[in-house]
Amino acid sequence: MVDVENRDSGITKTEATIAALDGHRLASTHYCGPDPDGPVVIINSGTAIPRRFYRHFAAYLCQRGASHVITYDYRGIGGSWPGEDRSFPYLMSDWARRDFPAVIDRVRENHPNNKLHMVGHSFGGQVMGLSDRIKHVDRAVTIAALSGNWRQMAIPERYRIYVLLFIAAPLMGRIYGYIPGKFGLGEDMGLAAFSEWANWCSRREYFFNDPALPETRHFADLQCPLMVIGLDDDTWARPVLIDHLNNHFINADITRQQFSPKDAGGAIGHFNFFKPKFENNLWKPVVDWLLEA
Repeated sequence: MVDVENRDSGITKTEATIAALDGHRLASTHYCGPDPDGPVVIINSGTAIPRRFYRHFAAYLCQRGASHVITYDYRGIGGSWPGEDRSFPYLMSDWARRDFPAVIDRVRENHPNNKLHMVGHSFGGQVMGLSDRIKHVDRAVTIAALSGNWRQMAIPERYRIYVLLFIAAPLMGRIYGYIPGKFGLGEDMGLAAFSEWANWCSRREYFFNDPALPETRHFADLQCPLMVIGLDDDTWARPVLIDHLNNHFINADITRQQFSPKDAGGAIGHFNFFKPKFENNLWKPVVDWLLEA
């Protein structure tokens, strides 16, 4: 595993802010590798997952040849939640409309001569299809990125998700004014954003038939090689839901890959792909593909 704090690794880490399209300040971490000519990689986080969760994978990408890797927190998550006011209003769709495109704009401004590659975990793969900026991406990977209809998740997990989305979380929202992360999310999440997410999860077509989200048309703007990764023991991102989402990237050259716990050497689920113990069995083949061009 790469130790980014070790100067001898040749990898440096810088904390920075990125202005979203509406001016909201997004917390970000910029990893710099020893090869200035390598691609820049943006990592899009899953729902309510802070950017630090991806720090080991980001350092590994730099070790393998990425010139820079950028992780960032969507508004309302981690370092991008302003102050102590947990009633701060925002929507998940703001992550796609205002946050994600601003990160691409920053990369293109600062690194105009480098190729742009992208990794999207869970919602981070969904967000890729909701902005026209995706046309600037040269190569991409989605990991456990799914169309989140709760009815098609694995049994009995689908029933736990139903209770969280439609019973427990609304109750917690009334009590706290936001959704505390300790009740099943990675980080605290705003009530309006969570309600928008629950609405999408209640739809058989997820957000693809939400009239308030016409940006789904931008799935067609991704016109590059795309590796779509599923994990056999993921009770959320089952193959039917992965394919329902990623098949909307109709102009991408898709390579489909499914990993089992046997392939990985341990349980993976929805989150464990990014644990350093999977560097050899999971990270290496994916990064080999991502950085090959």
